[in-house]
Amino acid sequence: MLPIELETRRIRSFDDQELVYRVTSGTGPWIVLANGLGARLAAWHHQIAYLRDHYRFVTWDYRGLYGDEAKPLPDGVHPFASHARDLAAILQAESIERPIVLAWSLGMHVMLRAMREHDFRPSHIVLLNGTFQPDSGARGSLVKVRDRAVRALGHVDWLVEAVAQRAARSPEIVAWAQRFGMVGPTIDEELFNEVVAEFATVQAQPYLQHLAALREEDSSAALASIEVPTLVLIGERDPITPRAVAEPAARRIPGAEIFVVRGATHFTALEFPELVNLRVEKFLRERAGWATSAS
Repeated sequence: MLPIELETRRIRSFDDQELVYRVTSGTGPWIVLANGLGARLAAWHHQIAYLRDHYRFVTWDYRGLYGDEAKPLPDGVHPFASHARDLAAILQAESIERPIVLAWSLGMHVMLRAMREHDFRPSHIVLLNGTFQPDSGARGSLVKVRDRAVRALGHVDWLVEAVAQRAARSPEIVAWAQRFGMVGPTIDEELFNEVVAEFATVQAQPYLQHLAALREEDSSAALASIEVPTLVLIGERDPITPRAVAEPAARRIPGAEIFVVRGATHFTALEFPELVNLRVEKFLRERAGWATSAS
């Protein structure tokens, strides 16, 4: 697999904390990549590789989560609000106005926060496997079990780190993920292993803090306020945001194009990268026109 070259840049964010972000070279329109909670740059590899001849990408790691660059979250600030403020700082530093946004999972909440709280106005939006509601993946007693588990793990964060590190080193991780329905048989195993390997550096306490925030965040009501062309990709077998929840929520976005990927889970972009790339390209050609003019 060909490597993707990105330049690492650093700025001071709203609380004077150093913020690390990465950009690709080129002169095309900007695409902001808003990560999910479970992956970093590797999750976007296929989209960057396919679209980089016509677009520039900018992405950043959410604070507190991974490795040596895991800067602490500011006290008293909701984690999603912090990430939205970091995004605003990056856009200002790069003089980026009205970029396209590709948001995966939790990234949708970050984007909507930036729109509400910082007058962020993307030109076009692509949502992949959005986690629209706090109980999207479960109902009734399952919600209570999950919530209790998150609270309990908060007192044994060392255990979370130990399990994450062990899983990251396991050669059977893809097989186990497939067995439990977390990923499908078409998953890009090389990239998925890279995603999982990053969990060896996960910081458990802020990770659990993000899970707790995600459990409470409900962005479904804000979807109706989106006024730009939007494409929503839904995994037919997504256990995190089931189609039965995601599709009605996505229909709240005025004029949204909704595309259900058959057989896909929450890792749609790693399971069906060619399909995702072609659908995103079609959307941008028809609704933005930039890729056509740049060809």
